[in-house]
Amino acid sequence: APARGAPPPRHIILVRHGQYDEQRPLSRALSRPAGVPDRDFGMPLDEAFPRLDAEQTLTPLGRQQATATGRRIAEMLRGALQEEGREAHVRLHVSTLTRAKETADLIAAELPAGRVRRLAPDPNLAEGYPPAHRIPYSKGALADGAREVHVEGARMEAAYRALVYRGRPPYPPDDGAGGGRGDGAAEA
Repeated sequence: APARGAPPPRHIILVRHGQYDEQRPLSRALSRPAGVPDRDFGMPLDEAFPRLDAEQTLTPLGRQQATATGRRIAEMLRGALQEEGREAHVRLHVSTLTRAKETADLIAAELPAGRVRRLAPDPNLAEGYPPAHRIPYSKGALADGAREVHVEGARMEAAYRALVYRGRPPYPPDDGAGGGRGDGAAEA
């Protein structure tokens, strides 16, 4: 049981998309004529990104991975998915990336119909700068991308706050002499 005044426990299952076709020849072709520095190319705000993203679809193995993940999640959530009224608490969030939406569709197909709330794709959940393939950085690379890190960091923080972070809940009346916060502390 949660501590008095604490929010109820929340379980978050993070899933990365299945294996996908990186489309390296298309990526190279799109990045060179535009003259966009490589670290910016292919990121969600890049003009060429929608064309590249549309081609970066799951491979057959990626589809198998997503289906197997959906089965496993259905097994893990069996109790919550069978309990009446819990469907509002079981939600499927996904980024706007094609490969992520494909993965979410395959996972959702393995979950009981009408028992999971699908939300609209959220651009805040898309990968961002610095992309994982750029770590470790070469000397000065982080300083060169300071603006992108600042902008992308704010976007990622917004996603975190929307989905993971929870502030302190409203306190129930205190049955002691604490002034109503439930933790013995007085309110201002």
